[in-house]
Formats: sequence, structure tokens, C-alpha cells
Amino acid sequence: MDVDQVKRKHTDEDGGSSIQQPPTHQNIPFLKEEDIKSEESPNKKQAVMWSGGKNPVQLLHEKFQDIEYEFSQDGVAHEPKFKVKAQINGENFEAIGLSKQKAKSKVAVLALRQLGFGNILGEELTDEGYRKEAPIWNYEPFGTKSPIDLNLLNKQKSENLDIDFTSDNTEFFESQMPGRERDERLLYAPPSSRNSGLGPWGSNRYSPTSGYGRNGGNGQRPGVAHIMGPMSPPQAVAHKFSQLFSNRPAINVEKARTFPVMVLSEIFPDIKIEWTEGSGRGDRQFKVEAEVQGRRFFGEGRSKKIAKLNLAKTILLCMYDIHDFKDAVETTPKSSQKKSTDHETQMEKKFPLTQLKTLAGDDLTIDVQQQDELNDQGEKIFIATIVVRGVAYEAIGKHKNLARLRAAKKALDSLRPKKEGGSDSSLNDSMNSDSGPKEVDTTRHPTMVFYEMYRDVQFNCEETKGSNGLNEYLVEAEVEGKKYTGKACSKKKAKLRLVLNAFEDLRDIPLAEWSGIDLNETMEDRTLSNNPAANHPIVLLLKLNPQTRFVVTEDYDCEITSKYKAIAYVGDRQFSGEGPNKKCAKTVAARGALQELFGIDADNYVEETRNDIFEDNEPKKEVPVELSNRIADAVQKKFLEVFQGETQCKVIAAFVVADCQTSIEEPDLRVVSIGTGTKCITGEMIDHKGQTLNDCHGEIIACRGFRRFMFDELIKALKSDEDTLFERIPSTKKYRLKAQHKIYLFVNTAPCGDGRVFTLQTQQQQGAKNKTAGLLRTKIENGQGTIPVPENNIQTSDGILEGERLRTMSCSDKILKWNALGVQGALLSYFIDPIYLEGIVIGLHYNYDALCRALYKRAIKMDDCPGDYRLNRPALGSPNNMETSRDTSKATSNSFNWYHQERTAEAVNATNGKTVILTPSRLCKLNFFDKFMQSLKLHPDRVEPRTYQSAKSYATDYQKTKELFFKSLEDTTCGKWIGKPYEHDMFGY
Repeated sequence: MDVDQVKRKHTDEDGGSSIQQPPTHQNIPFLKEEDIKSEESPNKKQAVMWSGGKNPVQLLHEKFQDIEYEFSQDGVAHEPKFKVKAQINGENFEAIGLSKQKAKSKVAVLALRQLGFGNILGEELTDEGYRKEAPIWNYEPFGTKSPIDLNLLNKQKSENLDIDFTSDNTEFFESQMPGRERDERLLYAPPSSRNSGLGPWGSNRYSPTSGYGRNGGNGQRPGVAHIMGPMSPPQAVAHKFSQLFSNRPAINVEKARTFPVMVLSEIFPDIKIEWTEGSGRGDRQFKVEAEVQGRRFFGEGRSKKIAKLNLAKTILLCMYDIHDFKDAVETTPKSSQKKSTDHETQMEKKFPLTQLKTLAGDDLTIDVQQQDELNDQGEKIFIATIVVRGVAYEAIGKHKNLARLRAAKKALDSLRPKKEGGSDSSLNDSMNSDSGPKEVDTTRHPTMVFYEMYRDVQFNCEETKGSNGLNEYLVEAEVEGKKYTGKACSKKKAKLRLVLNAFEDLRDIPLAEWSGIDLNETMEDRTLSNNPAANHPIVLLLKLNPQTRFVVTEDYDCEITSKYKAIAYVGDRQFSGEGPNKKCAKTVAARGALQELFGIDADNYVEETRNDIFEDNEPKKEVPVELSNRIADAVQKKFLEVFQGETQCKVIAAFVVADCQTSIEEPDLRVVSIGTGTKCITGEMIDHKGQTLNDCHGEIIACRGFRRFMFDELIKALKSDEDTLFERIPSTKKYRLKAQHKIYLFVNTAPCGDGRVFTLQTQQQQGAKNKTAGLLRTKIENGQGTIPVPENNIQTSDGILEGERLRTMSCSDKILKWNALGVQGALLSYFIDPIYLEGIVIGLHYNYDALCRALYKRAIKMDDCPGDYRLNRPALGSPNNMETSRDTSKATSNSFNWYHQERTAEAVNATNGKTVILTPSRLCKLNFFDKFMQSLKLHPDRVEPRTYQSAKSYATDYQKTKELFFKSLEDTTCGKWIGKPYEHDMFGY
């Protein structure tokens, strides 16, 4: 036989609620809900029962006195878990539950069993303290009732008669109950049939068109007198529904009519409220359900508060036959206040904005804006302006709602009439009243209180130079006809001092009474420093140890000066601090960490910044203008000779060898390498066989051509040819450039990167003062220009193939590297000493200071270099016969290269790194590896590198100096050098 069940919905003005038809069991013991899953229905909750009429916590307290519990909460907000610890008879016990009561029950069961009192718990009691077996409910249909007489209902409606809901007659007038009439539909089934069956109704459920109980299942709906269809709350009262709750607690009926939610919480303090998804529209937007003594109830409403109110009404209606609930808003009853239903009392119960809209009507505008500056506690400030009938009312708050609320209160204080013989005790009246002393809340921040009391006061700030040469701020304001000033190292502190002086003079409030600020820090004038970290210990600590973590807690029981407590976790060490706000507490903790771990006094510590390193007074070292003009003319002549009128090249670079044997002032010049280009290879075209050119900018191509020329000269030297640039170093197997030869680099425009970004600055050293000046930069893939390198960026082959941007260091950074390691590169360094540039000649966008910083000053901290390696400082110069107009034509994607003894120039497509006929370039890494192996055959050492990477590693001094160079860039905070993926150099024979 199917289990008989029924449910009917009930609504009121703001929403609806539903009840479940209970079983007709007259003697059901008190049940406690627990999340114990059934094996047959895992999603079904079973009712469980305390053992012996007493729960384990009561049994435990009978055996042991003065037990203290320590609770902690874990888990997400919508599904918390509670952990409880207790010390009983000298032993510690702990447990975890979905509520504090369940966790305590588990601890009690555990303690009783381990302490030898398990026999009083019962044989089949679980660890949670409940029995798993549930009592069997005998569902029986109600007795036969007569049909509803609609004529009688209409008559009662017209005569406004009272209806007796305690009689057996089902004749009732439904509109007398709270809510509006809706269609009858089933919303849920009892626990025994939920989550079972097929389809939306299930095998044990019934549809609105099916029968019910013993008569159901045949598809024919019997008459009203023989069915138990969906019932509304009035029908439940008429059917003596409340008689099924045999053990209901006694309540105050009058209080329950007015405050149903409060009464429900008092009689069932452990009731579990579950929010479910409502229909999402109107008064069914929110839906809540709860289970009381094994029966589930529902409530709906346009807000969560109304839905919970309807739920409470439904439960009380079914358990206590209370149906005439009052329509008053749920508020806390106060016995000392007399109940009043006049218009003024009803207005006071409304939200201030609602009151204001009621009073002002359509003549009301509200505007909220955020101030640019923060308050002294580092919080945002919002200003709300409410205009009512042409009068504006303003207030501030740390969020928009608070500002609107305060502005609404100010407007209400002016609009609503004052009580006779009384005084308005609101905050705004106390501030704006012209008579009597003003009460000021000294626990708040003084500036916030001042803004609320004197919104029309204008602050005038003037920046001046202090005695130490640093900036100071003077703030002036006129308050109540008197002028006040404040002076400090920051605008915020100067304004705070002015406010404190004004309160002390106008309201007679001593400085010591303000508990919301650190008075010592406010009134102390510390020595200022240009270094920002000197005044911000938190910033300095995070810079020295980026893994530092701050945890801030708030203690409401202590004094306001130590309300916030911060702990700084630095490695495995902890440092604590206290203060009136979070920032002060974190600052104290940071100061302690800096002092103990690094020996730094944050007040006196001055850190050497990148700009301080770049600023020096060393004399200029420039290439003579005559020599610069000769170098530029020689390059232009060779370019026209080799490239035969090619005019699409925007960047032209060349290496020039100056032979100073005859004359140092006028050496013989020979152009040995020329390169053009402005683009780099794309990420998808890069290969691991050394057959492509990754960087086709003119400076880099010219350098690669120069290295190819150096290999040819080296092979001549190894063959004992006297007509070469190299000479053998005595007592060694290496070679060096002859002293009479000097190497110059010519570029027709400033190199991309840091050397070009700030060249347009007109004021001397203006670029060096920029925060981004000196940073390493990478070239933009598929475009022109550079961007600063990202922090902790490592390029990987698979990342580039998947679409990650290919990063190539800028030409300024690579020339800086040449000045540290030499222009010869790693392969040649195995055979020869480093070759450094004697001078660099720049055509357009020449700025000596910017180029000095970009091309060698950034590595100024590189020292203790092995062998003949050093930081080279080349002379800089610019010809005066160069055309200075800016070229706005589109750059070609082709790059051209030529070096000495080659008859023709080679054209390379910069986007794929190969020649225009798709063959490897003569300047690619694979051809350099061939030259290296050819030189090894002529060298006394018989090393046989298997890969290009191992060949580079043979130059040990070069590799050591490169590590020192990278470290110097990090020491000067210029950034971290980004190289190509490791697999890029792993090719070989």
C-alpha cells in the first residue's frame, strides 16, 4: 500500500508558504535531525532519537562538572564545520560536526566511552549520540468531510463573519488568511517518498489529476469528501492538524501572532533553515524550508526575510492553530514602550531612505561620488549628496550605502517636525546645533568627524621647502571664523594636525582623548628622505623578502590603541605588532623584522636607488666630431657601393676598423661589416637546428658579420699569415687584436630600448629620473618598439609554440652586453682575448646622458672579472652632417648583411630568419659552428664539442663574466636578462 501524504501551499501579502500533511501518529517521541544517510536512499535524511531521554552532553555534565568547550569554525561560509575541544578529567577530547551542538555531542560520546561510562549510552548508539533506527509512522487518511459550500463562503465574505477553524466543518473563507489566492499545485512529497520513482512525481507521488491514498492510482479523481489533495493552511486547521503535534512546547500566543520568527527561534533553537532556489520572480523569488519534529515546512517571499516570516507563520499555524497573525513589521518587542499605531510611529519603523522618499515624493535626487584621496586609515571616502526640494544635504562614509544613509538622516532631521518639549538626539543635530556643547565621538578618526561637522570648510594646501631641502606641506582652513594651520611632511598629516588644533580650541578636546589615532606618530616630525622605503618599512621588507606574509586580526575587547594585531611571517620567523589600525600594526611588525633579520633601522635607512647609481659627475668621453663625420661618410660610401641604391633601409649599422699606426687623430678607416633591419623572427618560425636568424635588427646583423670577419682573420693567424688583425700572445695559445687597430660601431639612429626611449628629453638627466629609465627591455614580436622585461620570466620552447610571446632583448641591452663581455661572442672567446669598442657613433636621436646610462652605466656594479674582461666605457659621438628629419615610411621585412671580402649582400626575411630563397643565412649559428670546428683543426688543443652549447661553454672566463654581468643588472634593479630556450643551442653534428 502506498504511503499517504499530502501538501498544500499557503500565501500571505508578500509571499507564500507550504506545509506537509503529517502522519497520524499520536505518541511520537522528541526527534533530533542528524545527517545520517540511508543505504537505500543516500540523499534521504532520517529522524534519529536521543538515548534514554537524555542526550550525551547532559549525561556527561552529570558525571563531570565545570567542563569548558573551545570552538573553532572551518569550511566555506555556506557550509561551515565546527571543531570543539574539551578537557575532561585531565584528558583532551576533540570532534568535528556540522553545528556546535553536534560537535559537542560527538565529544561527549567519545569522552564517556573512553572514561568508562559507555554503558549509560545504550547499545546501538552511534558516535554522534543518536540511534540510527527511526520510528515507523502510520499514515492514515483523515475522516470523511462534507464538500465546501461556496454559497456559504460568499455569504460569509459579504457579512464579514468570523470563522471557527477549530470545528470539523471545512467551510472557510480563504481570503481571511494572509496571502493571495493561487493555483493549487504540489510542491514536494513527504520524506518517505522524496528522491524516489521515475519522472517529476515519482512512483509514490501523485499528480494534481490523480487520486490519493487507497483510492489513488487509477487516474480518476474522487470527490472532495473522499480525497486528501493539496491543502492550504486553513484546511489544515480545519482538519485538526495541530493535534498531531503531541509534544509541542507552550508558547505565548499573543507574542506569536506579532513576532512569529522570534517565537519559533525560542521554542526550536536548533531548527535548521535551508534556503532553496525559488521561482525567481515576484513574491516567489526566495524559498526557505525547515523540518520540525520530522515534518517539513516551506515559505516563500520576495525577500529572504519575508520568506522566513511566512515559514514561521506556517509552522505556528499548523502546530498551534494560530491564523490571525498581525501585519506589523517584525521588530524586537520592548515592554517599556507603549504600542502605537499612529502615522509617526509607522514612519519611524521605515528605513531612512524610504521615509525620505515618502516625505519628498518625486522631488528627490541622490548622487554618490568617490573622493580621489583616501582617509588617514587608507580607506576610500564616498560623498553622498541628497537634494530635497532644492536643498542639498551631504554626508561621507567609507562605502556608498553608509554615505547615503547618513545623508538621508540629515535630510530627515530637517524635514520632519520636531517633538514638542523634546530634543533630537541624532548625530547631525548635535553637530549642527548652534547652542550648547557639542558631543564629539573621540573613538573615531578626527578627520572623519571633522568632515561630518564642517562639510563647507575649504582646505588650502601649499607646498614649501623645508630646512633639509625636502618638501613640506602647509594646510590652512577657516573654521567658525577662526584660522587654523597644520604643517607636516605629508598633506594627510598636515590636515590631521589642523583638525586636532581646531577641536582642541573650539571643543576643548585634549589631544590625548583621541583613541583612534597614534598620537606619537602624528605629532612626530621624522627626518625625511628621498628614499620612499625609509618611510615605509612594509615596502622595504617586501622588497627584501617578497615571500613575507601579513596576517591581521581584530580584537574588540582591548583598548583602541591596540585594537589590531598583525603578524609578519618571514620564512620560519614571526614578528608581531599592534596598532589602532591595520596599517600601523603591520608597520610595527615590519620594523621588528627589519631590525632583527637585516639590522636595518627603517627610520634612518637610505637605499641606493637605480637613479642614484646613474647620476655621477664623471667627465664626458666623446668621439671628436671630425672623426664621427669621417666614420659616417665611410659607412655611407660603402653602403652605396655594396647595396647599389637600396633606399628602404631605416636602420643601418656598421663596424669600422680604424688603423692608428700612421695617425691617431686621422686613422685609416675600413668598413668591415654592414647590417640593416628592424624586425625579429616570429615564435612559430624559430628552430632548434641553428639555421635561422632570431634578431634581424641592423646592429645585431652588423655584429654577426663582424664576428664572421673575425673568424676569417683568426684562421689566417692560425695559418701563420702575417696579414691579419690578430697577433699571438706570448706563452699562451690565444690571440689578441693588434694594438694599432680600434673598433668603432656606427648606427644611423639611437639603438632601440633604453638608449632610444629617453633621447627626446630636452632637459639634462631628465630621462634618468624616470621610474622606467635603465630597465631592460625586449623587442615586440611582429612589430617595432620595446617594452620592459617582465619579472621572473623564463622562455620555454613549448610555451612559445603554444602562442607565448617570443622575447628578444633590445639592441641597447645587447650593446651593453658587448661592453661587458666584448663583441667577439662566446665561440671566438675560446681563441682570442675580448675585443671592446673604442667608440660608438650615433646619427639621429643622440643624447649623451641617455646613451651613457643605457650602454654601460647599468652594469656599473660588475667587478672582479676574470682575465682581461672588464666593463668598457666607449666614447660616444654624433656626426653633424646627418639629416635630422624623422623617417615615417614603412619598414621593410627584409634584412641585408655584408662583411669584408664578400662580393654581394645577402637578403634575409626577418620574419622567418632565412634568406629570401629559404636557405640558411651565412650568419646563422650553424655556419658559425662550422667556422669554430674549422678553427679547432688548426688549434693545438684537440677538443671536440658535440653541440653548439658545449662549444660556447669552453670559453670559461667568458661564461663567468657573463654571470657577473647578469648579477650586476639585478643589483642595479634593471631587471633580469631573458635568454632563448635551452633547447635552442643543443644542435650539433
